[in-house]
Amino acid sequence: MNIIAQLVQFIFQKREVKDITYKPQFAVIAVLVDALPLFLLCIMINKTGIDLGEVKITKIPVGLAAVYTVLFAALFYSFFAAQQKQARFVQAATAFFGTSVILTAINTLASPLPGSGLITLIILGLKISCSVRVAMQSLNYSLVRAVFSLFGITMLSMIVASSIFPIESVQIAASE
Repeated sequence: MNIIAQLVQFIFQKREVKDITYKPQFAVIAVLVDALPLFLLCIMINKTGIDLGEVKITKIPVGLAAVYTVLFAALFYSFFAAQQKQARFVQAATAFFGTSVILTAINTLASPLPGSGLITLIILGLKISCSVRVAMQSLNYSLVRAVFSLFGITMLSMIVASSIFPIESVQIAASE
């Protein structure tokens, strides 16, 4: 598909946000597919729990993933609306969420390989780089403003989502 090639070129800095095909359905698909790993993580944790040392998370409502994703996209859109660049949002959302999907897929495929921790770290760096470039190119933000804006909407989205759908955990007694 042409859009996948465009997104791969964006990852490798051969394209800019403005060069991504303008199709709202691509943006919607990218947002939905990007949310899928968070949904699956919630489902896996709900089945087995996850031990974090002194605390064990026993339940993460699946609704948290939906609210987080919708709120993040809405807050991301608000930055475009504030600058009256609503049309650019479709390309930016496609680039932002689409590159995340591609890099997550690569990370998942590479996870059984030796040195997958290093691969994961490199992919995380690429995800952050792509996200920041989307904000810089589509909103004309400086590096610092892009980083803080994305960090802010990520934290706000997670705080609101976890307030609506609280994460259940139990304290594990320390063994001596």
